Amino acid sequence: MLWPRTRSLPIILAALVCLLMLLSQPGSFRAGEPIRVGSATFGPDGAPTLWQSASFPIPYTTDNSPLGNDTEAATQARVVALFTEWQNVATSNISFTRTGFIVSNATAATCVTGGAGGDGNVDTVAEYDCIVGAGFPGNPIIYDDLGAIHDSLFGIGNSTLGFAGPLFSTAGGGTIIAARAVFNGKFRDGVPPDSTVSEFEATILHELGHYIGLGHSQINNNCLPSQGGCANFSDDTFGLPTMFPISIGGLEESPGVAPERTLAMDDIAWVSRLYPDATFAITHGSISGSAFFSDATTYLQGVNVIARQVDNGGTPENESRRNAVSGTSGYLYTGNRGLGSGFLFPTAAVPFNSGSGRGSQSVSLRGTYEIPVPAGVSYNVEVEAINPSFTGGSSVGVLGKEAGEQFGLPGTAPAAVPVGPVVAGSNSGGNNFTFTGTSATRDAIDSVATNDTPATATH
Repeated sequence: MLWPRTRSLPIILAALVCLLMLLSQPGSFRAGEPIRVGSATFGPDGAPTLWQSASFPIPYTTDNSPLGNDTEAATQARVVALFTEWQNVATSNISFTRTGFIVSNATAATCVTGGAGGDGNVDTVAEYDCIVGAGFPGNPIIYDDLGAIHDSLFGIGNSTLGFAGPLFSTAGGGTIIAARAVFNGKFRDGVPPDSTVSEFEATILHELGHYIGLGHSQINNNCLPSQGGCANFSDDTFGLPTMFPISIGGLEESPGVAPERTLAMDDIAWVSRLYPDATFAITHGSISGSAFFSDATTYLQGVNVIARQVDNGGTPENESRRNAVSGTSGYLYTGNRGLGSGFLFPTAAVPFNSGSGRGSQSVSLRGTYEIPVPAGVSYNVEVEAINPSFTGGSSVGVLGKEAGEQFGLPGTAPAAVPVGPVVAGSNSGGNNFTFTGTSATRDAIDSVATNDTPATATH
């Protein structure tokens, strides 16, 4: 898959995930939420698949190579600093440590030309393929100096800035056991289109989010050029998450700083929810509910849900645009339940589909959402469609990856729901959304158990 990269257009950040089960298979990117959720065949069922705290600090190695015009020393310092930004989230316990160059890992050293006595760089396709085949030894951060690896994966002349993701294993009931990130030196070589330092650091910070198991988030979609855009230094730019699927070229949060270069409330809340320290329970609560079709019984999958802090009229900032956390309905449920003997299908036209090994098939999780938020303040919770371009490697929620497309909202979205003040350590539940104006025919079809797959439930 190729993504366009110009200064005046959005830059889609590639995020590839390899799953180490019996075979490798692509992952699914969910909103800010975890990249992967366990299933009955890859457990724990309905639980995020994460690094285990016993592995903290997570060790990683870095390439011994320049990255475009940036020296190895400068790039190493940048990577270390950006890992530290994730580590410094006060309510999260995740931590990292650099253990040396990639070749300091004995297994990885055999992949690099000349072994440990070679150039120390992973700069050829053969070396990269060897690293992948070995299971990402040393959790490498790879500097694709001249872009050869990206050209091989995405085609000559591609516009991919970088990609990252973890390896998952059934060991321990389903965990992340390794990860890698690769960055394209073509966007730091001084030849247009190039990334600014801040834009490229935003790319690294974003990809390190995938490295630890975070998916994408959709907040302040109006900042996309296709939606009219938002002004530099506006409250909307401060609310854009680092894990937003698109890096919007030329947009600044403050002079010289790309919006995704600083962690937003959404990034902080989700990394804390997935990797909480002791303070998380006394500083955060959660907001939950379900989305329904107009019959108020058929659960609706793949709706973006945003909890926006109620604006404080006594400040010059608009907190509702700056301080927001998102999730998607059905985020723990599978994006592909499968079609078998108990369904209207399979037929000759629609063959048997065993379903996805990602996400639970527990019906209690269909259409549900839960969003971690800072406690002590009130929120307005709103729903919206996921941008139709957010599919594949830029997916938000389960359907963009599993179904390969996003779907418009059925009928009319209900008004925002006021919640709060949220109490620390508690869940504010029952904040449901029932869409109106959905045809009776649609409700009848979608209420039939034999045809109630997540995909048909959102058409």
